[in-house]
Order: sequence, then structure tokens, then C-alpha cells
Amino acid sequence: MVGKVCLLFSLFFEVKYFGAFMQTQITRLLISGLILLVAAYPSWGLNTRKIDAVRKKTILADEDFRIIDGFVQEAMAELLETTDTSQMVELRTTVVSRSSSQEASAQIQYGPAFTQAAQKHIPPAIGKALQGQGVHKQTGLLITFNIMLMLHDTNIAELAKLALPYVDFNDIKIQYAAVKTLTNPLIVSELQKWDNLPEMVSSLEKVAQSASEPRILISILDFAGRLNNAAAVQLIRNCADARLSLYAQSNIADASVDRALLDALAAQIAANDGNRATLGPKYAQLYSYLIQSYIEIINVEGKEQLRSQLATAIINGETVLYKFINGTPGGLKRAVEKAGTAALQSEHDAIFGSDAAGGQLPAALGFDYGTDGQGNKIRSPGKLPGKSASPPEKTT
Repeated sequence: MVGKVCLLFSLFFEVKYFGAFMQTQITRLLISGLILLVAAYPSWGLNTRKIDAVRKKTILADEDFRIIDGFVQEAMAELLETTDTSQMVELRTTVVSRSSSQEASAQIQYGPAFTQAAQKHIPPAIGKALQGQGVHKQTGLLITFNIMLMLHDTNIAELAKLALPYVDFNDIKIQYAAVKTLTNPLIVSELQKWDNLPEMVSSLEKVAQSASEPRILISILDFAGRLNNAAAVQLIRNCADARLSLYAQSNIADASVDRALLDALAAQIAANDGNRATLGPKYAQLYSYLIQSYIEIINVEGKEQLRSQLATAIINGETVLYKFINGTPGGLKRAVEKAGTAALQSEHDAIFGSDAAGGQLPAALGFDYGTDGQGNKIRSPGKLPGKSASPPEKTT
């Protein structure tokens, strides 16, 4: 594409040697040729004319299958030669938009052919991008990131599986895109039939244990909620452990995931009484950390976004919380709206417990917060760093 455009421009400048009339006519021809060339290559050199014709057919022939394969191959080659982010996005969009036939009757042929072509050409392209074969390292990472999003946007389960090796990749953007691809809500039902589902869930469990990126945990939580089995409980537990660990280290800069995590924990507790003893303490501890964190930064400048996220999680989670305990929700909301600490701390202690007395929630669900060094049950949730009392031992 680039060479052809350059050729047209070089010819354009050569017209100065012709007379005025001929110069005008040739100029018009060259401009028309440039317009036609750009129209034929709408995505940085990727010719879509043939694939678009195939997508309009009702029955495919052998040559059509070769065109589909060639299109995906050319798309990957173009992507590996691209250094501009906007061009990567354009290529990605072009491929996704041609991942299915325009004719319902032909999709039974087109769909599998496209999938097979992608399975054939995408893994080698990722390998070349990450191994730096003619590609700068940072460019290779961007290319791989866009390929992961391409796999996601096709909504094809067989292609989403190509993201599995990258869910624990050491680049956070690629890891996020890979997790997002594998947890795509539109393909969960198909992935549940996958022979490698246990391997996938195991990989997601490991990611959840150490994930610090909220969007990754949100994707995993959404997937777990749709999975709705024993594996889902472990995924949610691991997500909770990851967040609790960050709070215990006072290493929270974003609380956007915590409302979803509270809801996920509550849903599993409500669905199975057997989860009360294991997930109950995690639910209570997370809610407690949210309130403690809010109190800690209530008047701190520069923490407006975090404070808003914490307030949202505290208030919106209250209705679900009161399904487990007696009373009418609203106390936490009123305390937050007053922007004072005493009322909020009082609500916290009554619900979750304090050093002086146990709380309503532990009593209702039948759990405690672990034991102290003397073997005595701890009645209050763990404190944030710098507060009195140390966090309880980890419960399982």
C-alpha cells in the first residue's frame, strides 16, 4: 500500500513536464487513482474486496475458503508491520467485522473457515510479536494486546481459547485483555463444555490471588457468577483474598471492584449455608475495610475519587447486607452522608463487631474472625495498618 501511494505521488510531481491541459487531465487521473486505491485498502493495506464478496455469498466454494484463509494471513502480516496504535485498532476492527458471513445460510461454512484460519495464523503472529522478530518490544506488546482484544470481540469461543496462555502474562495490559477474552459473558456457556475448562479456571484462580488491577478482578468475578459451581466459589474466594491482602497492606488506590466483590460473596453465602463459615468472614472483613478506609480519608485532600468509590460500595451494599441481619437498612447511608466518623464507626461496630462486643453479622452467619495468640476467638474485624489491634489470622 505505502509503495503504491508513493508511486502515485511521484507520478503526480512528474506532470510538471507536460503542458497545462495535459497536466490538468493527468492530475485528475492520478487523484482518481489514489481515491480508488485508498477505497480498495480501507485498513492500512489490507485488501477487503475479495473477503467482502465472499461474505455476501449464500454458498461457498473452495476458492472462497482460500480467500478467507488469505485474508486472515494478510491481516496478521499487516499487523506485524504496523507501529501506529490507531492503525492497529483499525486492523483489529476490520478483521472482527469480517469474522462472520452476511448471509445466514452461509455462516455454517464461513464461521468454521474463519475460525480455522484464525487458529492457524494468529498464534504464530503472537509469537513473532513477543519474540521481537522484526518488531520492537513495546510495539510487539501493543500488537499482542490488540490481538487479544480481537479474539474477544469476535465472540467466538474457539478463538477465545487462544488467550489462555496469556492470562498470567507479565504485561498487565495483555493479562487484562486475555482474562477479558476468556471471561467474555457471551461465550461462557460454550466454555463450560470445554475439556480444558479446569485448566482455565485454575489459571484464573492463580491470577485472582495476586491481581492488583481491578478490571481483571471484575472480569473474573463476572465469570464466576455465570459459572455458578464449586469452581466459582474458589474464584471468588481468591479475589477476596487478593483485595483483603491489599487493604491489610494499606495499598488501595482504587475501590471500584469492591462493590462487585461484596455482591459476589453475598450471593454465594445466600446460595449455600455451607459458605457461611468460609466466605462470611471475608465478606465482613472486606466491608469493614471499606468503612475503615473511608473514615481514614474522609477529610484527606486528593482522595476524592477513592472516597467516592468507597462511599458507593458502602451505601449500595447495605441492602444486601441487611438480608443477613435484622433491622432496616439505611444507617450506613445516613452516617456516610453526615460525613462524620463517630456515627459510621458506631454502625460498623454494631454490625461487624468491636473489641468490646461481637457484631450482628458474625452472630447471624455463625462465624468469627479467627483466634488470637491465646486461642481466644476474635470478635472484631482486622484493623487497617496503624490502627490498634492486628489483623486476624487468615481464615479458609
